[in-house]
Amino acid sequence: VAPNFEEVKEVAEAALGDTFSLVRDYECVVNPVPANTTLFEQVHNDTGYAANSTHGENNPEAALLAFRTDCGLETDLNYDALLLGGYYCHVCLPGSEGKASG
Repeated sequence: VAPNFEEVKEVAEAALGDTFSLVRDYECVVNPVPANTTLFEQVHNDTGYAANSTHGENNPEAALLAFRTDCGLETDLNYDALLLGGYYCHVCLPGSEGKASG
């Protein structure tokens, strides 16, 4: 158990009141009717986010992300587009130590 477990638990209890519990509610019943699937339609079809391929194969703008090295807080580099474009070991991503690419 984490050293501050009791403190965090008390904060949660104060914030959530009777709705907070560390015990699973086995009386809870899941709604068997699936959600309306039209609520989950992809709205980014022309951006490359919905592509089945990676590394910008369908979107030339996404392909240009591979060569970006302007990492940091003051950049306009779209880190979401970087990850969603399939660049999991990019030089600008944490853990790459500035060496990885692709």
